Amino acid sequence: MVRLIGIPGDRDTGTDLPAAWINPEHIVHLAPLIDGPADAKRLIVEIKLVGLSIIRAYFGTYDSMDDVDARWRAFLNELAPKESS
Repeated sequence: MVRLIGIPGDRDTGTDLPAAWINPEHIVHLAPLIDGPADAKRLIVEIKLVGLSIIRAYFGTYDSMDDVDARWRAFLNELAPKESS
């Protein structure tokens, strides 16, 4: 069965609704892009899917690198294959 994961858009829209849905099995490139001052780090994830152009998804602004890392790891866990029951 196809599993779709919601991802945010390329900028903060003030909503938690996904801007796009992706199939994790179609990811060929995934990279975190982190910028901003020490107290306002932005996490943007660059995603390349089979047959599509690169997508940039804005995952938020965080107070510390620990918070950025936690959000990045949560996204990776969301992408990980789920065990069938």
